[in-house]
Amino acid sequence: MKLGVMQPYFFPYTGYFHAIVAVDEFVICDQLEYSKGSWMGRNRILGNTNEGWVYIRPRIEKPSGINYLIEEVNISKDSLWRKKLIRTLEHTYSKTAHFDEMYAFFKDLINFKPETLAEFSFHAIFNIAQLLQINTKISLNAPEFENLENELDDCLSSYQAKYPSINKKQARVLEWCRRKNATHYVNTIAGNHLYSKEMMREFGVHLHFVSSRNIVYPQIVNNDFIPNLSIIDVLMHNGVEGTRKLLSKYDID
Repeated sequence: MKLGVMQPYFFPYTGYFHAIVAVDEFVICDQLEYSKGSWMGRNRILGNTNEGWVYIRPRIEKPSGINYLIEEVNISKDSLWRKKLIRTLEHTYSKTAHFDEMYAFFKDLINFKPETLAEFSFHAIFNIAQLLQINTKISLNAPEFENLENELDDCLSSYQAKYPSINKKQARVLEWCRRKNATHYVNTIAGNHLYSKEMMREFGVHLHFVSSRNIVYPQIVNNDFIPNLSIIDVLMHNGVEGTRKLLSKYDID
């Protein structure tokens, strides 16, 4: 079984969905530490700036202190930021080929009002995956991962008895795989410096990295193509059928 685990990104880019397509089961995990300035709390769409893009962000409510878990970050139920984001999408993408096809869909996703940011992003990712007919099993957390963070130090010691140089991040991935009976773990290419294929094989897990190919499509701008924008941009320009074709444009080693 091929397993993938990622944090809940806010309307992620195409590469996130490539990581979903490449596995049998994909767990969106909110039991990890929240990282300020990460893709969990923002993404990019076209915009009238020198760079050609702008950030879009939800309004969030964070706990006091410096370090806290993703699951502790709430999303504001205030309608103002939602209305602003919807207006931004309308202003930016109203002239795209598939605006009429996608506008109501994204409006409904943005107006979803759960307690936490992770629940909001999971709901968006899950529904986008369903729209694109992605067959991968997708869940927010997993029963097998319950209490893992509290048990991770003991797990690390056990793994280090066989492979002394293993660190906590690597031990966590091995535990994810062990608890899910996964023999293959798939990560985005951005994590290739974090894990060792040789080390993972020592514990019976085959490590793979997904990398997106060069994806280019017509955008409603006169300047150069801007890559790696939110899936919002991809669907507004390509529609469901066009975006589905882009889901196969990745490599896995």
